[in-house]
Amino acid sequence: IFYYAYQSEPPWPDPVGDPSRPRTLAAYDGPPLRVSEAVNRYVASLKPEEELCSEDMWLRTLSKKCGSNIKKEELQDTCCAFKEPFPEVALLTGARKKNLMVPNEEKRKAVAAKPLWGFRHDPGSDAVMGLGFYPSVAQFQYFVGSLRKTGFRGDIVMAVGPRKKLKRKVEEYLRNQRVLSYPFEYSCSQKGMSRRRLLATPGGCVLDDWYVEGDSRGPRPLALARYEMYETWLRQYSSTSYALVLDTRDTFFQRDPFAWPDLKRRRRDPDHAKDLYVYEENGHKTVGSCRWNRGWLKGCFPNQPSDPSAPVRCSGSTMGSRDAMLTYVDAMLAASDEFMCHRKGIPSDQGYHNFLILSGRHEQNGLRVVSNKRGHGVVHTIGALNGGDVPMAELGPLDTKWKIRDPVKGFITNEDGTMSPVVHQWDRWASEMGRWLDSAFVRDNFVPGERELFDRPPAFVDYDPATCTDMPWKSAHRSSCAGLRAEHHDWVS
Repeated sequence: IFYYAYQSEPPWPDPVGDPSRPRTLAAYDGPPLRVSEAVNRYVASLKPEEELCSEDMWLRTLSKKCGSNIKKEELQDTCCAFKEPFPEVALLTGARKKNLMVPNEEKRKAVAAKPLWGFRHDPGSDAVMGLGFYPSVAQFQYFVGSLRKTGFRGDIVMAVGPRKKLKRKVEEYLRNQRVLSYPFEYSCSQKGMSRRRLLATPGGCVLDDWYVEGDSRGPRPLALARYEMYETWLRQYSSTSYALVLDTRDTFFQRDPFAWPDLKRRRRDPDHAKDLYVYEENGHKTVGSCRWNRGWLKGCFPNQPSDPSAPVRCSGSTMGSRDAMLTYVDAMLAASDEFMCHRKGIPSDQGYHNFLILSGRHEQNGLRVVSNKRGHGVVHTIGALNGGDVPMAELGPLDTKWKIRDPVKGFITNEDGTMSPVVHQWDRWASEMGRWLDSAFVRDNFVPGERELFDRPPAFVDYDPATCTDMPWKSAHRSSCAGLRAEHHDWVS
């Protein structure tokens, strides 16, 4: 291991240069690795990658608890990240941090926020990041627990809200799952709002204790303030690290997102670090047809060119190298400072996200935007499959209609039939996904085929609106035959 790390650590050259000498990294033509990543790569190479977490092993993991407090013998033949002890990260000293070479570090604000329990970032690892402060352990289990059950041993970094509001069981769970949990205080212009309202309140909030010299940006929705948190965290990693930022409330994991074969191949290319991966919603939904996305763009960027046929890219999932993600985050913050959409009654960050893509600003900043269609790539965003933009004739269950769910094992698949590593917006399908998620990640007792995945609704009957007789049902939209007409098709969702 030491030899492997020695050959990888810049700026040390090969002092021998003997072609007959065995070279551990002979097959690796990617960018230089830091010691911690080199060691991780060596350990991973001891076992074939396809055996690290097979489908059968993962399904066994869904029937067991997965955490640092579980006996190791109980976790064998599973994918649980804790079946081997996590290494101590002893390299994040002040001197080590200076070697991370973060772009424009001298211009960035000093941060006072720190993770709880003395946890430290591993500068050589990949990281999953998000904002999520929830009152129950179950809400964290969907996101954090599902990720650890894939075998992911990198950093999970989350902003978890005020420390005084962090419940004891939640705190125990996050520590048990080795989550770098950042508490933070905030002050908002409106009191007593729910957590979801805090994300999008136009009045906005300020971060009371995140920065050493205070928050100078002024009130803004936490959906925008979270990009400042991302910027703080990205500065803790080396240029070889990748980061995936996500909405945490409606996301779960089925595979290690950084083990995606296409991504692993691409990371060997010398120019991989400029790629920015964004993820599209369903093809029926475009920035012109969706009233929400159309309103965010026209309401805040009225004079900017926009293609109404362009797909909607969801701001709740973005991935790239450390430098690509820093460039992206800096662009999001610069755009929010420039346009101040939240002061125009537009609190969403998704308007900025799509504006930067459609306007070509990312390319101007040296990035290459890789836009993944729904069902292709690391993140599968499934929410719009059940929305008002979908024609009524195409609505139906995820397995029998959309063909993207295994009807026995329960997992979501990409369009090519492979398991989707990350599933986003599952809550739009809560009636179908809720029971499976609860048994797999909350109760830890899922067994394929033991019971039906969900209670299927009765089959829809095609009525003729011209001869329809009023039926005694009620819905959120109509309580008569009018609800069956094409113009009211969205009553189904």
